[in-house]
Amino acid sequence: MIGKGRWHIPVTAFVLGGVLVRLSGVPFWLLASIVIGWIFFIRQAWSYIVVLICFCLFGYYYLSPLTPATTKPGPTGLLSATISSDVKETPQTIQMEVTLQDSQEKAMVILFNNQMESGTRPQSWHHGAVCSLEGSREEIDKATNPGQFNYQAFLANQEIYSQIEIEGTDGLSCNDRSLFSYVYEWRNNLMVHVENVLDTQAYPWVAALIFGESKHLKESTIEWFRDFNLSHILAISGLHVGLTIGSLYLLIYRTGLGTIEQARLLVILMLPGYCFLAGAAPSVVRASLMAFLILIFRKIHVRIPITDLLSLVAISLLLLSPGYFTNIGFQFSFLVTMSLIYSLPIIERSPFILVQSAYISLISQLSILPIQLSYFYEFNPLSLFANLFIVPYFSFIVIPLLLFLFCICLTIPEVAYWLSKIIIYPHEKILHTLQNIS
Repeated sequence: MIGKGRWHIPVTAFVLGGVLVRLSGVPFWLLASIVIGWIFFIRQAWSYIVVLICFCLFGYYYLSPLTPATTKPGPTGLLSATISSDVKETPQTIQMEVTLQDSQEKAMVILFNNQMESGTRPQSWHHGAVCSLEGSREEIDKATNPGQFNYQAFLANQEIYSQIEIEGTDGLSCNDRSLFSYVYEWRNNLMVHVENVLDTQAYPWVAALIFGESKHLKESTIEWFRDFNLSHILAISGLHVGLTIGSLYLLIYRTGLGTIEQARLLVILMLPGYCFLAGAAPSVVRASLMAFLILIFRKIHVRIPITDLLSLVAISLLLLSPGYFTNIGFQFSFLVTMSLIYSLPIIERSPFILVQSAYISLISQLSILPIQLSYFYEFNPLSLFANLFIVPYFSFIVIPLLLFLFCICLTIPEVAYWLSKIIIYPHEKILHTLQNIS
């Protein structure tokens, strides 16, 4: 019924159902009329129309906003909970997501660092640990100014509607752990090792572009990237995944260390680990899963249109985690990727790399412009020119050098420190010059 290269149509109907459920009044009826007209316009048969309507209705039901649970502020008493996320440490707090066993509700547990008796978090706090929890439960603050980041809505998309502040480490006593906790621990230990080995100016860039942790960069640098719509460079995405895969292929196949089949098998095996290493953000999951499926299909000699593959990855992630639907990284990643796929005939029309880069930058900017204005209320026209020069610079120079530096950290840590100083000095100078010009 649904032919090859056309799976994006029912997936689009599914997504539109999720958009409709969030509208009311005139916008709802306007979009509903457009959706109905679109479904009948692309009809092939009545059975196809029924399938599209079913996908739309399913999206309307499945992607509907979650109903907040009623939160009673005040002391919680003694609760039994399971840690359902990695334990994250900031300069001020330790935070983790927990699932309360009696109600299966999720909550964010917060401990301020100045309330820790020993100065370090207990070693028993791991993903999957079963804990006894006691603290003060309260609602999450919502945005009070237009355009302000809405932390309440951000956590609500993850089904978290309350936070529990514990006083001291005794407020959370845990036992046991999950298999995923070992992966998180491996990643954290790897980050600590790299931080100890590298120059202090180089580590923030490695943390951002290899581990997906941009919090170590200067706030002024992050603001500059944000002002010129370059944040996608700091957020690990298909660009970084593609460069990593390409580097592995080049290392194994071109150097004669293995055949192309052996290189493909190694990439298939390392992609899940790389996904966790890079922070498993929606854009990383999308790119890694697509690369994984493409390599699997090639290995078993099955051809599938790239639009079908992207559509199936999108609906699979939404079915597994409906909260992705309102995640800005998820929206930007799939919109830009699909736009570039359909614009390939235009991009490939020019033999010049610089012109192709200009096309890619323009198409990427235009594809996300409506959502960008909705979220951030601003657009920088100079971002097109900034992307034209900054993206190739990071793609062909910075990221490959940092990948090489990361490998040196793991193999020859004694050399890594001096190499990082050599690499980071010209990079900082170039970036400082660009910031002054802008």
